[in-house]
Amino acid sequence: MRPSTRSDRLRLAALVAALAVTLLAADLVVAWRVRGEETAETGFEHGEEVRVLPREPADLPPPEPRPSLLLLGNSHTYALPGLAKGEPLRPDAGATVIDDLASGVKDLFPTSDAVFDRLSYPNFLPFEMLTRYAQLSFAGYRPRVVVLGITWRNVARDRQLRHQVHLTYEIPGLTEQLLGRLERPDLGADPRVLAAARAEERQVEEDRRRDRQRSSADRFEARLDDTLGRRVALIGDSAEVRARVYRELAYAIDTWLVPEQDRGYSYDLIEDDLELNVASLEVLFRWLAEDGAKVIVYRAPERSDLAPLLDPRREDEVLGGLETYARSLGFVTVDARDAVPAELWGWERDTPDRSHFTEPGHLLLARRLLAAGSEHGVWAALGDPESHALQ
Repeated sequence: MRPSTRSDRLRLAALVAALAVTLLAADLVVAWRVRGEETAETGFEHGEEVRVLPREPADLPPPEPRPSLLLLGNSHTYALPGLAKGEPLRPDAGATVIDDLASGVKDLFPTSDAVFDRLSYPNFLPFEMLTRYAQLSFAGYRPRVVVLGITWRNVARDRQLRHQVHLTYEIPGLTEQLLGRLERPDLGADPRVLAAARAEERQVEEDRRRDRQRSSADRFEARLDDTLGRRVALIGDSAEVRARVYRELAYAIDTWLVPEQDRGYSYDLIEDDLELNVASLEVLFRWLAEDGAKVIVYRAPERSDLAPLLDPRREDEVLGGLETYARSLGFVTVDARDAVPAELWGWERDTPDRSHFTEPGHLLLARRLLAAGSEHGVWAALGDPESHALQ
């Protein structure tokens, strides 16, 4: 019913204004908290020897004509936690593991002109790593050294490419090259990996077909959705909002209602996801070996003062098998789960941060990696700018 009196109209206006203010406040909170990982990466401009490769595939810069190191990993490679309960993630201030690796290699080889690239996403999945490395290869990147951080949670569950990574398949010619590589018998790609790549190709073709058939109104609606998704966190980050609410509620229940001795795992292992993720890493390993890269594969640090989120027995079984396979290809493997002591982890608002550690923790992880690389002669690939220039 339409408001018939002035007081009714005033009450309606007040209700609409209250709803607008509530939605605006909620969106500001979501953008402040959920998108904190994004700003944690982009808030710092690294030096000329350290580059943060963009998450948007179309923005990839050309490769440097110098020997390079590529660091692949999830947000533990760049995000810094709050230092006290209630504090958000902090911006990358140039004191994370990539910076410490660059400094360490420069100490070993003062004349090196190597460049250090980092490609990271929150919850970087193995099939996403394979996809983005395929783009790097397609674009002419040939890193002399690859340092790859594996987190058990990102191997054991989740498989769907985020939209940013899916856009890789829209690059002309890239999908054909990737599928051609995966179909080569000598690469030995698992059929599940090939099927996943073909599914992304079909999705791109379907999106293009639908786009050609869209009316002007549909095109406007799609542009509006895209614009709102990038600017309104409640829309663009709805899945992450739901996941964040789940995590914080699960943590609260686990902390306040469940006796410490009865606390279990918060996440379920998903076998189908696990199989695809392991197969994707195996393909990526073989691709890196074919490219002649020196590779360090490490298990990312874990917080020792909290119960594990997933069954650690399966972790040792699965990741131990991956490490054995990596060593068979001549890679260096590092178990860095204990590299960062409990006091060097922090907070993400009211939740103890399981994924990010403070700057001294990054230095400890880098030192662990530098020691392993020195023991196996990895860094020499970056030490002589004349001998190791890109071919």
